[in-house]
Amino acid sequence: MATYQSSAVTAQSAGIPAGGGAHVAVVKLDFSSTNLGTSESIDVMHVPADTIVLNAYLEVLTAGAGDLDLGDDTDPNRYVAAYDGSGAGVAPAAGTAGGFLYNAADHIVMTNGSTDAFTGVVKVVAVMTPVPADPATAATFA
Repeated sequence: MATYQSSAVTAQSAGIPAGGGAHVAVVKLDFSSTNLGTSESIDVMHVPADTIVLNAYLEVLTAGAGDLDLGDDTDPNRYVAAYDGSGAGVAPAAGTAGGFLYNAADHIVMTNGSTDAFTGVVKVVAVMTPVPADPATAATFA
């Protein structure tokens, strides 16, 4: 299985705010000239360490064959599982209510789990927010 990296990964990393506050990352991927083959993955965007991804989804803008998963390096379908890319629409979210905390840096990854190559256009959106580092000392309770 090949894994590719979108040029948007590097560009998007520079736009993540260093302080608090939510950040909406949006990446549009066009597979019309170079398809996403069977069981191939692409690193769509970077997730810094100590970040909560509140939600991530994909929208098929131009249909192409394929079953699309959206997840990360640990769980390939954490956000979207086996969405049928043969029709335009927004993929329903998988069971990540409340978001997911990344203690270490990771990537949002899209995978084609189908036996057909995906040849369409998708938009991937993730809402994330940095989590402040742990305080130097823990609060004690009496």
